[in-house]
Amino acid sequence: MAKHNLTRQQAVRGQLDTAVELVILGKDSVSAHLLASAASTVLRGLAKHAGHVPFDTQLEVAIRPEKIKVWRDAVNRHYNFFKHADRDAATDSIEFDPEITLFKLLASTQDYRAVYGAVTVPMGILLSYMVRLWPDMFNDEYRAHVEPALALFDEGGGSPLECAS
Repeated sequence: MAKHNLTRQQAVRGQLDTAVELVILGKDSVSAHLLASAASTVLRGLAKHAGHVPFDTQLEVAIRPEKIKVWRDAVNRHYNFFKHADRDAATDSIEFDPEITLFKLLASTQDYRAVYGAVTVPMGILLSYMVRLWPDMFNDEYRAHVEPALALFDEGGGSPLECAS
């Protein structure tokens, strides 16, 4: 394999698009979670550097200061379990709900949009899928933002997951 130059944008775009593909195809939820979490970590730093408030930080406004560590530990528990065992080597298993990856992808996609000004087609498909999956979770402004993509799926005869498979 030949060496090649790679930008951070290319790296996080590849991580997120691959994670979305794995989620949509229902394959390897652990790898999808690892890719989404790694991209989220990079994008959080890039967003801060660009003067944006990262999505996760926006959520933390609602958390009591003395509970921030508890919140962050809960949000990162699966990622930390999957990527290393330096602090919890004696723990042999973890209960993992793959839906948590959707929330990590939502945060990552919002930070990607803040940093780079747009999202990729796979990221847009994922956001549309999430709005369809949980219509009451998102406000009207956000729903209106993804409605054109939802209309395409309606014309195609199903959910983004059905259209992608």
